[in-house]
Parts: sequence; C-alpha cells; structure tokens
Amino acid sequence: MSLVVLIPALNPSDQLIMVVKNLATHPSVSKIIVVNDGSDASFNDIFQQAAALPIVELLQHATNLGKGAALRTGINHFLCHAPIHAILVTADADGQHLPEDIVAVALYAQDNSRALVLGTRAFGGDVPCRSKFGNNMTRYIFRALIGKKIGDTQTGLRAIPRSIMPQLLKIKACGYAFELEMLILAARNGVSIQTLPIQTVYLHGNQSSHFKPVMDSVRIYLVFVRFIAPFLLALILDLALFALIWSNTHRFFLSMVTARLTASSINYILNTRLISHSPSSWRRSLIQYGIYVTLLGGAAILLIDALVHRMGWNVYFAKVFIETLLFMVSYGIQRNIGFASSSDKAPIAPSPEPVPAKL
Repeated sequence: MSLVVLIPALNPSDQLIMVVKNLATHPSVSKIIVVNDGSDASFNDIFQQAAALPIVELLQHATNLGKGAALRTGINHFLCHAPIHAILVTADADGQHLPEDIVAVALYAQDNSRALVLGTRAFGGDVPCRSKFGNNMTRYIFRALIGKKIGDTQTGLRAIPRSIMPQLLKIKACGYAFELEMLILAARNGVSIQTLPIQTVYLHGNQSSHFKPVMDSVRIYLVFVRFIAPFLLALILDLALFALIWSNTHRFFLSMVTARLTASSINYILNTRLISHSPSSWRRSLIQYGIYVTLLGGAAILLIDALVHRMGWNVYFAKVFIETLLFMVSYGIQRNIGFASSSDKAPIAPSPEPVPAKL
C-alpha cells in the first residue's frame, strides 16, 4: 500500500511535529503532504522541523485561504504527482487523529477503493460541548436532507477516492464547509460513504481548533440551504405558474401540466448540474425522473380535482395543500433514486498519468 497523508495546517502547535514524526515511522506511509495555509511567520520553525523529515513535502499558501482551500491544494498535488494506486488520507494537524487510526482508514479504503471512507469519532464522555452540539446538529440535518446516516459529518480523517477528486477541485467553498460539500457531492454521485470508528482525542479542550462557532456554522448550514433550494424553487415556480395560467384561462388541465413541466424541467437541470453521469446513467436518470414527474403530476391532478369538485375547496388552496404534501414525496424520490446512480456503479473519473516526482 502506498499511503499519502494530507495535513492542512494553520498556526499549528508542536503537535504537528509529533504527528508527522509518528506517521513517518510507519512502513505504509510513503509521503506526507503538509499544507501551510498562510500561517504567521512565528510558526515557520514548526513547519521547517516537520519538513525536515525525508517523506514530508511542504506546500504553502501566501495567505490564509481556509481549510477547504488547503485540502484542494493538497488534492491537486496528489492528482498531479502520486502513483496511480496511491491512497490519499486527510488528517488534522492537532494530534486528534492517531497514526494507527490513519493507517486503519487507509487499509479499509484499500479494500473499498470506490468509497469515501470516514474515520468517525464517538461523541460521548468528555467531549467539548461545541463539538458535540455542532456535530449532532449537522448529522441530523444531513440525514434528513441527504438521506445518509453518518455519525460524524465533520471528521477530518478521510480516505478520498480518486474518482471524485477532480470534482472536489471545482468546489468553491474554502473553509470548513468544504468537507460537508465533499459528503454531499459523494452522496449525489452515488459514491458509497463508509465509516470506520476511531478513537476520540481532544487535546486541551480542543483549544487549538480554528473553527469559529458562529461564522463557520453559518457557512456550513448555507450548504444545506443551497442544496435544497432547487427543490423549493421548483415548488414555488409550480404554484406561481399555475396561479398565473389559471387566472387567465380557467383551464385546469392546461394550468397544471404547463406549470408542472416547466418547474420540473428547471428542477432537473439545476440538480443534475451537481452530478457526473456517464451517458447511460444520464438516460437512466432522465427516464426515472420522467416517470416520477408523470406519476406525481397525475396524482396531483386527481387529488386537487377531487378536493375542488367533490369537497368544494378553493382551487388555489387545494393546489398549495396537495403540492406541499407531494413535495415531501417528490423530494424523497429525487434524493434517493432520482439523480444518483448506485454505489456499485459510481462513475470513476479517469486518472492522470503518474508523473515522475517526489511522491
């Protein structure tokens, strides 16, 4: 196994030196990429001590760009220079990830090369409140919106499959939101997300963390908002178009079909922009989506018509009521089968030819 460990670091403590020294002694670790994310000059000595080890390669940002940007820099370097079968594992610089856990995640990834493997921590016992609350909130929202049960959505210990690396380089998030974007990208593209329990280590109450509880949490939850926005936009557009056409024509079937087709088309386009499909996957996805639109559209017409003509409901109120109920069904279908291919058929991006380099 050729294991490359990627460590983003900002103003690190001496723990960074201990981390790289412990990793350097492990026979499976072939290279350690440390990305200095624009740290203050006073930390240069720590980086130089880490870089003095033969298998450590130091990359540097001229200014602080964020953890996500540092991870992208390391991933790009890995893609350009690493051997074709090398495994990339990301880890934090503060000593929270033990060498044996880093190697265990890599070994698991070796047998699950198409999976995104997460080293997940337990959040019982002596865990800082902000870490416990933040992770619990994020994983509950992630499960509700994405449909995947992950115990630790914020872990920095990850084995990243080469298949999604080119897409990760296009993610714009530069801070901690990048790691959540990675999970969503994997889930939306049918990449299996596997978890492996690791030891939970918080040194000095996690004081070395650069996570800003308010601003970084806002940025993370905005990722969820952006994810669900196409679905909500489709619902609002459907209702608005129906109201506009009905008020001018009073032709129920025309109003329903026109509004549904327009909103569904825009929803499909917005969602599939996030996904990398092969031509056959695109056809399968489009067929599935077409069936779903037809079935739910037909159900909406029948239910709204029944409420209006048999129960005397106002047509606008009936439309809002039924479409809101069907929205929840619609969201579940699209989330689970509408766009993502199965884990076993996840598309594998072509890998670049390995370039003679230090890795």
